[in-house]
Amino acid sequence: MNELYKDRTLFITGASGFVGKVMIEKMLRSLPGIRRIVILIRPAKGKSGRERWKEIEKLELFNRIRRNFPERLAKVVTIEGDISQPNLGISQDDLNRVLDETSMVFHCAATVRFNAPLKEAVELNMRGVTRVISLCHRMPKLECFLHCSTCYVNADKQGTIVDENVYPPPCDPHKLIESDDWLSESLFESIGTGASKSYGNTYCFTKCLAEHIVLEDAATLPALIFRPAIVGGIWRDGIPGWADCYQGIAAMLTALGTGALARVPIDLSARLDTIPVDIVASAMIVSAAYRMRMREKTIPVIHCNSSTLNPMIFGEVRPTAMECAFKYPFASVIGTPTFSSMGSDSLERWMHRMREHYLGPAMDKLWMLVRKKPIWTRTYHRVGETYAVLKKFLTDYTFQTDILPRLMEMMTEEDRETFELDVRKVNWNDYIFDLQLGIKVFLMKDDIVNANSIERARRNVKLHQIKDFIITFFLCYVFSVICTGSTGSWQLFLPLTIILHCYCSVFTYNPRGVPSIEEYKRRVENAMGELLK
Repeated sequence: MNELYKDRTLFITGASGFVGKVMIEKMLRSLPGIRRIVILIRPAKGKSGRERWKEIEKLELFNRIRRNFPERLAKVVTIEGDISQPNLGISQDDLNRVLDETSMVFHCAATVRFNAPLKEAVELNMRGVTRVISLCHRMPKLECFLHCSTCYVNADKQGTIVDENVYPPPCDPHKLIESDDWLSESLFESIGTGASKSYGNTYCFTKCLAEHIVLEDAATLPALIFRPAIVGGIWRDGIPGWADCYQGIAAMLTALGTGALARVPIDLSARLDTIPVDIVASAMIVSAAYRMRMREKTIPVIHCNSSTLNPMIFGEVRPTAMECAFKYPFASVIGTPTFSSMGSDSLERWMHRMREHYLGPAMDKLWMLVRKKPIWTRTYHRVGETYAVLKKFLTDYTFQTDILPRLMEMMTEEDRETFELDVRKVNWNDYIFDLQLGIKVFLMKDDIVNANSIERARRNVKLHQIKDFIITFFLCYVFSVICTGSTGSWQLFLPLTIILHCYCSVFTYNPRGVPSIEEYKRRVENAMGELLK
């Protein structure tokens, strides 16, 4: 693998994203022959692209590089730009260098807002692709253009086996782009609203159309389409459970573990098509090398997922997630973590609307009375959005995975050990434990070194259990008095309290004995090369 990448210059968009960071760290560590990695980063929050990358280099993710191969960090060359601009907003000098030297392009940039306005999604996910492909046509040394897509471009094909090919588009992508220039904003956004009924959100819809742009505009390029499923934190190759953003499985575990999301109606036998980010990074590197060696002029589609090789079953990992949430809870919770799969989707959506439009504003007024910043309306709005996004991805899909297993067979034994692609080796219960502790340490910044901090978090969860029962008790009592006109309507009050409390707050699971937090701490510190603070 190193020989294939030797003396080559890579151009990467989306380098500041979750997958981009992990992939670049893997390249620096395992492909010493790479000549240069040119990354496109836009200025943001008053910081230049170079300043943003210097901050990224300081993350614990890059500890091994800084400790063992500090000189390799100089191989990363940052240029400022923006995929929403002509020529990606790159200066002429930088552009000439990119066009003359680049051998491989990894296009990972996209909007991370699943429910972004259609105009924004089209600009970044579709027009951005056309701009990158336009530059690729001007690269005389180009040997591979990898377009990072998602398995969920086929979110409209629930209940079928989705193969590694591109299905007919829901509309002409180029005509949709053109219509953005002359349709009114409200009419254009109505297209996104309609498409979201089948695809779940504008992200999946526009990523689907972006693949067709690749098929048409990159037909004469050495291109490939790479589709990961729901990307989770690091599994084996790096810091266990490490993640730097609340996306995918991390968003779900955080919402459920903090009690912000009490229930997600889902069949316990449903498969959660999750794939660790370190497998995704290695698979992208290997897939690009495979495309370089291909003689055919077709554009391969490569799935990187688990549903057909080693599915994660919700009912099998739920007990581990719940036990972890109570044994090592998050320090900040807003309700009792239940991880419930009961209920109906329509009822849950109605409850989220009630929280956002009535409960949230009421709690904000109480918060302002005690001189606290109002947060509840915004919080409940975000929770409702999270539920709507997650529900689509938690539907049972089957994505056929044929090419990656073949690539594993083609690799040398040394490369198979260096670039782990085999999701069949993942123990999902162990992985879920690492993810929840990784969220606790690296996203929520909770203290797992001090035993008192963990005990305080446990007490906080118990207080929320008591609070939830008192609120349920009070609401049911008021409701029964209103319905019967009597303060002693126990025949209605007691059954109603029991039913509502069971629905909202009662949780049952069989403890399986999750690992100790000390064992997780030891593995993290070994991977980081330093002590947790």
